[in-house]
Amino acid sequence: MHGHIKCKLAIKMRDNIVASGYILKTDSTVIHGKKMPKEVARVVVEVAHEEMARLQFPNLNAEITLVGQAVGVPLAWHKHLIIDESERGQKRKQEDIEAMIPSTQHPQPPKLPRVEPLTHEVVSISHNDSTSMSSNLTSLLKFASPWDNDYHKKINIPSHVFGYNTIATLFKDDVTQFCHMEKIGQTPMILCLRLLDDILHTNGLDHLYAFQHPGEVSVGHENKHAQALKDRFIQMGEKQFLISPGITMAFLDPINLQLRIEIKNIVRLAFTLYDTEKGKRVVSLKYYSPKCRQQPKTTECDIYCMKYARDLISQQRAKAYLSNNFNSDLPYTDAELNEVQEEWAKYILPHFAK
Repeated sequence: MHGHIKCKLAIKMRDNIVASGYILKTDSTVIHGKKMPKEVARVVVEVAHEEMARLQFPNLNAEITLVGQAVGVPLAWHKHLIIDESERGQKRKQEDIEAMIPSTQHPQPPKLPRVEPLTHEVVSISHNDSTSMSSNLTSLLKFASPWDNDYHKKINIPSHVFGYNTIATLFKDDVTQFCHMEKIGQTPMILCLRLLDDILHTNGLDHLYAFQHPGEVSVGHENKHAQALKDRFIQMGEKQFLISPGITMAFLDPINLQLRIEIKNIVRLAFTLYDTEKGKRVVSLKYYSPKCRQQPKTTECDIYCMKYARDLISQQRAKAYLSNNFNSDLPYTDAELNEVQEEWAKYILPHFAK
């Protein structure tokens, strides 16, 4: 791989690592028969960490749409979601990555996601530090501290969680960011849903709830996400309540107070596809947005969603619980969020000893 830059590849945000590989040096401006946009580089996936994550630029001709299908295949990838892992590491600047794309393209600064201003009063919540962490969180950090950036733990996710067998790949950054309540990637959420599935089974409530893999449904590519949502509907019991980190029928968003139109479109299309496949009459939907706790910082989305889901699965009547108990937009307390961290850490620790 002489001349190639080793890298990690992320989707949506830089801490959501889904694959490792390298940037492919080439003079071509075309990939899979299409001209590459200025903001992308050509990469090759060597190791898929999140096999079910959907590619930003799929190769539809070859039916390659997931990271797990793309190993060894040249791909287009957003430059600001490519993390340099070469020997020079942090010393290599963005210009070096820009140099790996064809010279006929003019480098552009990476596009950062737009953060909408909060529409509620901001209340400060302190993040965890090592002096206030529980013994389980402290133990997790001690286990992960000697890991290098490429070392990871693979944890099996059985088919009863998402409808198919898969693997969650846990990196050092996943552990440290979760323990310090920083921006959390996809893997901690996947493991949280496996934990909640185990709790449901223990309490005999697994017939009431189902989960969807976080990598299958997110904003953008609405038709594909609607198809994935429909497929999960087909697998579920008709009276089960689906918890999908990304979208839900009872819409809970800790940072946006209004139901976003793209989410409505995905849900509406998914139900239309479902009713059509089942031979049912397509009916109009009613959207319900309970008032939910609003996060004061932009880094707390996932821990808030974990808390929502944890509270919900303890109830036998989800709709009634949402109506009667989701009636406050005040932030969670440190103690309430620490409970979520502690339960997750206690669940994950035994996997570190395997």
